Amino acid sequence: MIDQLVGSGLTRAMVILAHPDDEALLCGGTIAELTRIDVETTVVCFSDGAQGRDEAFKQVCTLLGAQSRLLKFETGSMRVDAELVGATDDLIRESEPQLVITHARSGIQNQDHIALHDAVRLSTRRWPSPAIVLGVEPPISSSDFDGNVFCEVGQSWASKVAAVTAYQNLLDRPYI
Repeated sequence: MIDQLVGSGLTRAMVILAHPDDEALLCGGTIAELTRIDVETTVVCFSDGAQGRDEAFKQVCTLLGAQSRLLKFETGSMRVDAELVGATDDLIRESEPQLVITHARSGIQNQDHIALHDAVRLSTRRWPSPAIVLGVEPPISSSDFDGNVFCEVGQSWASKVAAVTAYQNLLDRPYI
């Protein structure tokens, strides 16, 4: 479990992802596990919620027991610059999470995922909090990703499935 990795004193976690639906697909079970063990968890989505996904994002975060925060960066145009790194700096300083989960940087994947990963890594190197940063990525996006931290989500599996299902009506959206 994540609390064993970080320690029993884990009280605050932040999940920083690019797009609404990343939270459900990449780490919905882990988010549900964190909230189940009473870790205050905030999920921050940097995308502008294109294609109607912002309401589903808020619904999913509520379902998983997490707080939601939706920023308004334009989908498909994130790049490592002062604005993006400044936003990740602000999040880390304000919340002082002990654990941050963000996109892994591996293989060929979405440009927003890569930019946000790099910005989060720059920010987390400059502040004393968090104690640990984990990267998530679906196996389908990269054969290079070799996970080495796993969270047992059996007790939260139903929440994970419900989170993914919340986006089902958005499957026919055009590619960004």
